[in-house]
Amino acid sequence: MLEAVVKRAPPLPRWRERRRREVIVFVELDTRHGAGYTVSLEWDRGSGATQIVVLDSQEASPLVFPVPGAKAGDAFLHPFRYAP
Repeated sequence: MLEAVVKRAPPLPRWRERRRREVIVFVELDTRHGAGYTVSLEWDRGSGATQIVVLDSQEASPLVFPVPGAKAGDAFLHPFRYAP
C-alpha cells in the first residue's frame, strides 16, 4: 500500500497564538426617520464608543462617524453638526 504524504503547515509562533482579534459590535440605541434620512445612534458595549449612522434614501452608502459619548444625544438630533 502506498501512503499519501500529507504536508502540514508549521505551527504558529506563540506570539501569534496569543493575539486575538477584537470584534467591535455596535448596538443600536435609537433610530429616527425624517427628510429622507434615517439617523441611528449606536454604542459599542466593549469600548463604550458611540457613533452616528446617517442613511440617505438617495445614497447607497451610509455616513458613519464617531461622536463623544457626552455629545451623543445632541449628535443624534443634529448629526450634520458633528459629521466630519
